Amino acid sequence: MRIALFGREPKTQNLPYIEVVLEKLHEETVQIGVYSPLKDAVEQIKQEEFENLEYLVYANEEELKDFDPDFLISLGGDGTILDATVLIQSKDIPILGINMGRLGFLANVAKSNIVKKPCYHLLHCSRAICGVAKGAQRRFGLSAGEQHVGAFQFTGYQ
Repeated sequence: MRIALFGREPKTQNLPYIEVVLEKLHEETVQIGVYSPLKDAVEQIKQEEFENLEYLVYANEEELKDFDPDFLISLGGDGTILDATVLIQSKDIPILGINMGRLGFLANVAKSNIVKKPCYHLLHCSRAICGVAKGAQRRFGLSAGEQHVGAFQFTGYQ
């Protein structure tokens, strides 16, 4: 599975959450693509925690298309998700939004849930919004045109 991470340069207080995301993707031997503004943060986490972490850096739509991700994880807020939709506009890539701010309507998986909630599954995806569930409980609905893309278990720490 290939997963693209997208976001702006993260605030220092969000690095532990990004570390949990990277750790889980690394454990699952996922091929990771990192948007260039996140590169320095990912490299810092790699040097401190995961020396053998491998990832590809992409900076634009063409490079993302070459990476050909199965889906994209947006690390930020609603504006970051909207930026991601511009980047993937010509490709049918579902987005999972992890809100790194205060309030998220589109990015409605809170960063605190990454660490405190033990299990998330990707249920269905449309072009821009993914349904996420904790266990079997659905977190939010989707619009018409849903597709089942299989379960991606996302386990954090208690």
